[in-house]
Amino acid sequence: MKFLKKPKNMLVFCGSKGLGKTRFCAALTEWSFMMFNTRRYHREKDLLKKLREGIGEGFGDYITNLEIRVDDEFVILDDVGSGINVGKHTNRDLEFRREVLYAFLDYRYNSMLPTVITTNFNQQEFLEVFDERSESRLFAEENTIIQMFGQGLDKRKEGL
Repeated sequence: MKFLKKPKNMLVFCGSKGLGKTRFCAALTEWSFMMFNTRRYHREKDLLKKLREGIGEGFGDYITNLEIRVDDEFVILDDVGSGINVGKHTNRDLEFRREVLYAFLDYRYNSMLPTVITTNFNQQEFLEVFDERSESRLFAEENTIIQMFGQGLDKRKEGL
């Protein structure tokens, strides 16, 4: 509630799959229309795809392309790290992901613009997959962190 009343910095929602993190993001839609003039929602994998396509289509460097896509007053980045198995870093685009995520976090962190990020990773797993610079910005003391693991309820499997 603190973040919703005075949105600033990042709200990071970490939790088990099927917990409702994406539904939480959807529930913020009406609130975001009342609070902000500009807002965007990105699923991490879709954002990465758009950035890759931009490189191939001559839209310049992907960091500039990224900044244009995340310079709104309010941004949601959903499902960070999806498809990455912790401890099995065989994903060939992992370095690209790391660089893009760091640039995203650095831009949003330095701007102090309200940002919501969801991930299946806990803080330690995030550090193992990404790097200290990204982890430091994401789990900074001034951010709002919600961690819900081991709840045992996959709402998709339960039909909720």
